[in-house]
Amino acid sequence: KEMYDTAIKELELPLPPFEKAKTEVGLRQKGVKRMPFWGKIHSVEKGSLYGFLSLYKNGYTFSFKGAKELCAQINLLRPLL
Repeated sequence: KEMYDTAIKELELPLPPFEKAKTEVGLRQKGVKRMPFWGKIHSVEKGSLYGFLSLYKNGYTFSFKGAKELCAQINLLRPLL
């Protein structure tokens, strides 16, 4: 919840109410050729589903780059939401 509040305040993201969100966390996964992935996975009826996957051993370094780029992708959709 604290991270959500920070994202709303600092990044000015048009996020839905926190109570409607669903966060899933699983085991660490190694992607194809150890490449991480972040971005749009699927369009759904009322928006889109985004993922931040396969960080594996690069989780610390790629998480900052991925977060910045994923926020930029989501922000591009702001006028559509």
